[in-house]
Amino acid sequence: MLPELAPFFPGPLRPYGEGLTALPAPPDAKPGARLADIDGIAELVRGYGKALGATDLPALASWWTRRYCLAIVPPVLVSAVVLERALPVSLDDIEVSLARDCRAERIHIGDARTVIGHDFVVAIDLLVRQNLAPIFQAMAPLRASPRVLWSHAAEFVQTVGEVLCGHPAVEASRRAALAEWLANAGALGPAYRHLTPRQLPSKQASIDGDARRVRRVCCLNYRLPGEDYCGVCPLTCAKARAA
Repeated sequence: MLPELAPFFPGPLRPYGEGLTALPAPPDAKPGARLADIDGIAELVRGYGKALGATDLPALASWWTRRYCLAIVPPVLVSAVVLERALPVSLDDIEVSLARDCRAERIHIGDARTVIGHDFVVAIDLLVRQNLAPIFQAMAPLRASPRVLWSHAAEFVQTVGEVLCGHPAVEASRRAALAEWLANAGALGPAYRHLTPRQLPSKQASIDGDARRVRRVCCLNYRLPGEDYCGVCPLTCAKARAA
């Protein structure tokens, strides 16, 4: 575990910046560009598999990606929406500290300059083009489905974005623009679809009879050692409908 650093965001927003810091990276951090290298990302995904005792490369790539998206997507969106700043997250601008299981633990943007006044749409577009897309493309030899990888980024954009739509620090017109953007699937497409209770397995059906959110793409969690289908798995819902 890395030592705790000063929070990137203060107060209630702190949890959204836990995976990112502006402090210099330690000597053993990986250059961001290494993540877009086929051999470099394969080494990390296989290292994650070694830590888990797993060999299912598509599932490992999915859950390596999920942890990476958790570290980088929330702070980029929060910074863009609340502070109106686009963070410098090009792979050439970042370094990544790894946990013992080879997944991203903290992303370092160092003293790279933030861009003031950028719209959140622009900030997410920069994240997609200059950071996520090159990494996901490098994962192709691992038989990692692009739809699965992008679904993790879409999930965090959607869930964090919905929180920010009601945040008092965001000006009303900006909240409205964010809500409209999310309703139209944003830059990454919708992460979830809504199913009625009749379409859900009994263990997923809501007590009050309301529709439940279900992932559009399976995250492959059930293919990792000791894991099962998650509570929003589309596969279990498909099986329930077939039955």
